[in-house]
This record gives sequence, structure tokens and C-alpha cells, in this order.
Amino acid sequence: MENQLWKKIRKNLLDYKKEHNLTNQQMAVRCDLSLSEYDKIMNAKTHSKYGCSIDTFYKICFNLDISSDGLLGLRFFLKK
Repeated sequence: MENQLWKKIRKNLLDYKKEHNLTNQQMAVRCDLSLSEYDKIMNAKTHSKYGCSIDTFYKICFNLDISSDGLLGLRFFLKK
């Protein structure tokens, strides 16, 4: 279950990146993360290997203006 959840998060981040025509560096800046932090999240096989903390997850949602359930794959739309 945990691995599937991270796959959904990564897929939604990739969809956002493509939708906004952003590079990895631009996504990292937009998420307020270092490029290496962003890369670890996007390339980790499981959360326990790298993933991110709840604080980082919140920061990504806040900075991209995406609801947490949207990023989790429950609904993917921008907050109003």
C-alpha cells in the first residue's frame, strides 16, 4: 500500500510538472526544496528509502497550491 501511495504522489507531481512545462530545477524551486531533495522524492523506490516527511509533503502541497488529497491521488485539482 505504501509503495502504491508514493507512486501516486510521484505521478501527480510529474503530471503537474508536465502540465506547467517545468524542469526538475523549476519544480524544486516551486516546491521550496533543493534539487537533490526533489530528486530523492521522485526517484525513491519506497518512502523508507528516501520519500519525504509530513512537513515536506505539506510544503509541496502548499507551494504548488494542491490539496493534500489531490497530491495523494484522491482528487487532482487546484485549491480555490
